[in-house]
Amino acid sequence: MMLVLSLIYGAILFYLLIGLKNLPRNEKRRTQNTLRITVVIAARNEEDYIRDCVLSVAKQNYPRQNYEIVVANDRSTDRTGDILAELCTTISNLRVITIEQVPDGISPKKHALLMTVKIAKSDFILSTDADCVHQPDWLSSYAGLINENVGVVQGMTVFKTIGYRSKWEKTWQKMQAIEFDSLQLIPAGAIGHNIGLSGVGTNLLFARELYTKYEEETLRKNIVSGDDFFIVQMAQKYGYQLKFNLAPESIVETYPVRTIRAVIDQRARWGSKATKGSTDVLQVTIPIFIYYLGLSLYPLLIFINPVIVFYLILFWSCKTILDWIYLSTGYRLLKLNFPLGYFLLMEIVHTPYIIYCLIKGVLVGFNWKGKHYSVEI
Repeated sequence: MMLVLSLIYGAILFYLLIGLKNLPRNEKRRTQNTLRITVVIAARNEEDYIRDCVLSVAKQNYPRQNYEIVVANDRSTDRTGDILAELCTTISNLRVITIEQVPDGISPKKHALLMTVKIAKSDFILSTDADCVHQPDWLSSYAGLINENVGVVQGMTVFKTIGYRSKWEKTWQKMQAIEFDSLQLIPAGAIGHNIGLSGVGTNLLFARELYTKYEEETLRKNIVSGDDFFIVQMAQKYGYQLKFNLAPESIVETYPVRTIRAVIDQRARWGSKATKGSTDVLQVTIPIFIYYLGLSLYPLLIFINPVIVFYLILFWSCKTILDWIYLSTGYRLLKLNFPLGYFLLMEIVHTPYIIYCLIKGVLVGFNWKGKHYSVEI
């Protein structure tokens, strides 16, 4: 059984690897700076990060008259609103909307994002998070990929280097970073086949009409998370073109969470809508889930037959090699260094970790912004 599952897993990764290699290179397509683009940011109690985020967007090598920045101050109780008000006095293309309350039946972040999109003055929206920092040519790298039929362009987000409090924290943070990258590179391979598996809202461009035409389907307001998850699938469903931005200057930096418990809650939140995905999503995630579940439970058979150790090492090695081929290819395309040592450590715990986070997200729920959520609100 595990042999069959390993073959299926290998076939899925091979298919996605072909898609990854099919992604167009766009390093030289950054001169289309006449397009109007709106950058949207939802911020709630982000006083430590919002200034650096907005300033990095305001300092783009892109004509200021051709892009605007719209920030939703979502019921912040810290200095986020004061900082944004101050920034408005010096950044002419910055607009701030203040959200005092959220209607029943909609996720707060989805509501904040919807409010920014509704007042946007351009046809293309580039979303990011309040704790992200952007390179000066970030906007230009996206402008070169926009055409009439593009629905979504996904970019890469990596963790910003932080001061580690111990060697143990450095180790698990590096492992977390690789796993985070893998969650973006798998959908990148699907995009190479114009299949929308998922998206990451920290660095995502989409056509505004995906909201104006298909708001209910795109937002899925009764599901807490997934504004980025569903919009990619809607773009595919309605015949839009999907792209992935491989330009190194498109890469956005964000801050990792600082505790293992917070990491698990974050991944549980991201995985909580997995069962709500499209047929394409389920065709990929269900076989992988069964494979990971099998690998996670396989060590229990050692108590029945010690020979199982040999097969466990064999199957673990196969997964590790397959993952290494795929992820190292993605890193190379993005001109990122592949941390082999931390990757091997991550592989040891990867399958049970993923299984636990998925089950927690779907069945138990997660904590987010000081509140406990289940999948549907």
